[in-house]
Amino acid sequence: MTRGVEFSDAPRSMQPADPVTVRRPAGSDLAISLDQQLYDLLAPAIRDYARQHHLKIRMQRGNCGQSAAGLRRHLVDIGGFCCPPGDKDRLPGLRFHTLGIGALAIVTHPDANIESLSQQQVRDIFSGKTRQLAAARGRPPIPLHLVTRLHCRSRPGHWHLILPEEENFFPLANQTGGINEMLSAVEGYIGAIGYETLYWISRHAPDLKVLHIDGMDPAAPHNLLHGNYPYYRVFNITSWSHQDGSEDQVSLLIEWLKSYFEQVAGLADMIPAGKLREAGWKFRNDELVGGPE
Repeated sequence: MTRGVEFSDAPRSMQPADPVTVRRPAGSDLAISLDQQLYDLLAPAIRDYARQHHLKIRMQRGNCGQSAAGLRRHLVDIGGFCCPPGDKDRLPGLRFHTLGIGALAIVTHPDANIESLSQQQVRDIFSGKTRQLAAARGRPPIPLHLVTRLHCRSRPGHWHLILPEEENFFPLANQTGGINEMLSAVEGYIGAIGYETLYWISRHAPDLKVLHIDGMDPAAPHNLLHGNYPYYRVFNITSWSHQDGSEDQVSLLIEWLKSYFEQVAGLADMIPAGKLREAGWKFRNDELVGGPE
């Protein structure tokens, strides 16, 4: 069994689209919906930007599904995602701008007797083929407790890079609904194993043990940058190609956010788009569409 699809097919040219009229909240200049990780990273800076430019910006802290729904209903100017877009996310006139990527770390309890796994071992664990974790010498093996969060099923990348589809995961795994719920479950049992971005782990569960994969440390940026570390999230924001009234304001904010992300990505254990381009990752227009050659 191999990993799943990393990216969907990005169009080579934008579909013709009628101008979009965004039905944002009354009294606001712009409306933005961001997934929770982008929100926590970007929202304070966006508020500062709004004050400096005398804009009233309404923001929602949600998830990729809420961003997609807001865009589909023309309720937001900008949507934020922690995944590459799926086919259904590609609305007429909607452009995706990749801010960067972040390693998706495999984590376990700090007292677990394990430091590194191969990709095949990770697949065997999360599929349920491997059910026990070796203990210290002279002690019996520890039953594995798998913790999953199978969000954004229709979008490529992220957990699909561990196993291709939901049905490939062990059916008795602890399927959690939120990031903190997953991390708490891994913290609670010595045989637990899960996954999340380094950004979230460092902020909410810094004591968890981050495992090396095929000898590659996810916390070493060059491993992910050069395609040697296999699991990651892709962080995208969107804009409309034709928008009534606020297109200039949106374009300026998008460019500002791209520049800001370049500055803060390293502090958040992420790699910005500029470095990805330099390392040979594939872009189509502003959207990341493939790994390094």
